Amino acid sequence: EICEPTTVSRFGATGKILGLCSGPGPTDVTCTHQPAGVQVLDLSSGTCTHSWSLRNRIPKLPAAVIRANNQIILVCEDGAILSWGCEETDISKAISISQASLGGGAVALVVVEPSIDAVLFVLEDGGLRLMTSDLQKELARHTMHLRGRSPFFVRLLPSSDKDSFQL
Repeated sequence: EICEPTTVSRFGATGKILGLCSGPGPTDVTCTHQPAGVQVLDLSSGTCTHSWSLRNRIPKLPAAVIRANNQIILVCEDGAILSWGCEETDISKAISISQASLGGGAVALVVVEPSIDAVLFVLEDGGLRLMTSDLQKELARHTMHLRGRSPFFVRLLPSSDKDSFQL
């Protein structure tokens, strides 16, 4: 239980935090920072439990963590989408695919549902791609017919099937 605000990480004035998301454990949060990389921070102890330097890669969106198998998904500015396990220490061993392989526009949003082993990519052109967390298999594909650059919102709804979710 977190009772009061705490600073768990400082990056200095040269970078920026792109975002936070839930981490692999119940008190963890995953922080995506440019240029430092990705860190898993334990909020109960105020410590960094895992970190990965992205070397020359620049994150485009905050990293997403799939709790079903502790897999981290990261979309990069160079068009790569990376997937690696939280226990992996070497980011060069991450599985990588290109955004172009999804078809459609660039990735605008990454959505994960903690209970299933999959990741949903929402593309700028309204395309949806549901992939396994290791990025090796496409599970579903759909196109939302949007006008121009219409804004869209994604909300996951519980499904009676434990291996799926509804948009």
